[in-house]
Amino acid sequence: MGITLKAIKKKLGIHPKQVRSYTFGQVCKALDAQPPAGLEGTLDQKVSLLSPSSKLCVPGSVYMVNEGFATSKANVTRAFRNGAFCAVGPFPLVDENDQPVPCIIHPDAEGVLARLCHGVIESAGVKTVCITGSVGKTSVKTMMDLVSKTKFKTVTSRSNQNGFGQAARYAQNLTMEDQVYIQETGMSRPGRLGQAIELIRPDVFVITNIGLNHVGKFGGKQENILHEKLVLDRLAAPGAVGFVNWDDPLLKTASYQHKVVGCAVDDQSADYHAEDVVERNAALSFTVVEAATGQRTPVKLNVVGRHNVFNALVAFAFGVHLGIERAQIAQALLGFRTEGVRQNYTEAKGQRLYLDCYNASEGAINSVLSTIGTIDVPEGSKRVLVLGDIDDKLGERTEEIHRRVGRTVAQKATSDLTLFFGAHMLWAAEEAQAAGAQVLATEDRTQLEQWIRENVGSGDLVAFKGGQQMELSRTVDAIFDTPYFLLDGDVIIKLAPVNDRVGAGEYRRVEGYGLDLYRVDRGVKEFAAASSLEGMELRAVSRAAAFERQDLEKVVLPAPLRSIGQNAFFRCTELRNVELPGSLRFIGRSAFNTCRHLETLVVPEGVHTIDERAFAHCKRLRSVKLPASLLTIGPEAFLGVEKAVFTVPAGSFAARHLEKHYPHVKLVQE
Repeated sequence: MGITLKAIKKKLGIHPKQVRSYTFGQVCKALDAQPPAGLEGTLDQKVSLLSPSSKLCVPGSVYMVNEGFATSKANVTRAFRNGAFCAVGPFPLVDENDQPVPCIIHPDAEGVLARLCHGVIESAGVKTVCITGSVGKTSVKTMMDLVSKTKFKTVTSRSNQNGFGQAARYAQNLTMEDQVYIQETGMSRPGRLGQAIELIRPDVFVITNIGLNHVGKFGGKQENILHEKLVLDRLAAPGAVGFVNWDDPLLKTASYQHKVVGCAVDDQSADYHAEDVVERNAALSFTVVEAATGQRTPVKLNVVGRHNVFNALVAFAFGVHLGIERAQIAQALLGFRTEGVRQNYTEAKGQRLYLDCYNASEGAINSVLSTIGTIDVPEGSKRVLVLGDIDDKLGERTEEIHRRVGRTVAQKATSDLTLFFGAHMLWAAEEAQAAGAQVLATEDRTQLEQWIRENVGSGDLVAFKGGQQMELSRTVDAIFDTPYFLLDGDVIIKLAPVNDRVGAGEYRRVEGYGLDLYRVDRGVKEFAAASSLEGMELRAVSRAAAFERQDLEKVVLPAPLRSIGQNAFFRCTELRNVELPGSLRFIGRSAFNTCRHLETLVVPEGVHTIDERAFAHCKRLRSVKLPASLLTIGPEAFLGVEKAVFTVPAGSFAARHLEKHYPHVKLVQE
């Protein structure tokens, strides 16, 4: 294992209760190494981050990697471009120009990094939680976070940040005030999951299920995936507790080294199981039954998908484990919401959508088929399902699994029309069509988008499901003017590896998509976005681009901008003036939420969607003008806007919506 944690602490002079604050000299001591030539005078420099990921490097960081992809010239170049001043690797590293970079040679840089990070976790004294599984990790994590935060200061990994590098970053940023740290952990290849678990050594671990994702990298056998996932149990802290899926036969019959709590939707022998499950129109209700006491607790969720009952059971059991009152747990779960392209039942451009296309598995597709059957559609309308290829790491079982999906589509018959997209889904289409289902199949994205436009009516429900590599969110954006594709960080970093600066803004040139306003500098009072950069036109304002920029007073957004992402200007409390272009079509969830000084709002003609809470708590709004083009206004879009005069076209959708949902406001119809 190399140098021990105790020895590292001694070398660094870290007190057991002190949270991380490394100097470069201390890192060199931990590595038993001298600084590279030219860095001898930087031993007292504070290290901002120790990172095994080039894309996570920031100014003042040290890039610490073992042999493999991370040592490539491209990654080394990105690490130093992002601000790393030194690398630690198994051999001298060079950039894309074949120029050597400052580098300390060490055979196991990532092993030392893991032990350093675990030292921080021990010093912080937090209860640690690791979550893994083939599907459902992010939803379980989010629910557990909601429950934990009712009583404890909780740090939770965001989005799908589930790799070794992200875990290292979160661990290094823990403080003495933090009480619970929840980390989603993923499995990109054999052995990688264990690195993150060794770093954390969790007090609580969760395994959601054992599917076929990545099975091609594990000899085509689920049992090999199970062994890999059980590293959470093998490397957990002494006295750890696991929460596992008792409906999964592999997990139920596995051998564990630690105490496990079984959670199940169907298996009533589990420690926590569900009864009275009802799913209808994007809502779930059920009763949690505790085997030990027989206690029963009713729970409601404002989400779709029966699989979320299991996710909620885990979060409920975790809350009981933390000593949280059961009624408080149920109330926290009521606040769970989905977003982006993860199980998101939403509306855009007047069209009801179910977006669950961040990733895919056979089981997840089966769940979507069940879910769409529980959502009512008006008489004469239909349910349309767009299915893209599953995970591209299924190996020799790829055809078998896709053909089985096609047969299931026909058997369940919950979609009136299924559009199969991708080379592998052609097999599924053959099976579904042979069984009598109505299908269309193509490998061409342009044709897929044309079919959707031609076959989808205003009252229809459209569901999207597919593997990440199929980029179905790109298709959703093309048809409905949404900015969901930009939420896929793994894909975007490949298409836009370098951010560009123009004035006080940071932009991403996303190949094949458009220009994205990614960040607005802090401390700026007036900001005017660039309309184009090197021939690429502005398409979107990214999620949280100007989040909590409390100095910002004026924003000018130019054509050809089409969408403003979620939380883009959330809590810009001093924002007084916003100029929106005529090219704009979509305003995202909470885009201008809590812009308390905003007094006048003119939404230009052409905008078709104002999403949930987009202008909530803009309490000083006195004049709001809405266009005839609006087709969707999300829930609580104008929550807390009490004194504004709304001017709308007579007989428009906006007029009808305001009359129904905001009867207290003054409405002027022109």
